[in-house]
Amino acid sequence: MSGPLISRLVFKTGAWLAFMALLLFFPAGNRLWVQAWAFLAIFAVGSFGFGVWLWRRDPALLASRLGPLVQRGQPL
Repeated sequence: MSGPLISRLVFKTGAWLAFMALLLFFPAGNRLWVQAWAFLAIFAVGSFGFGVWLWRRDPALLASRLGPLVQRGQPL
């Protein structure tokens, strides 16, 4: 179970990083914005680090966090 869980962590974090990069760099019109690159790097390190820590500590919670945003039986 750990292989697919880590690959989902990498994919979802990568997708969020790409989305945030699009939101940051498209309106700015400049890929050389140093503060945005720093923000993305800090976010990537924090996300991957927390994901690996959670994978070791509580894999079921990580699997739940990597699941869909809206789940069955979820209260409104």
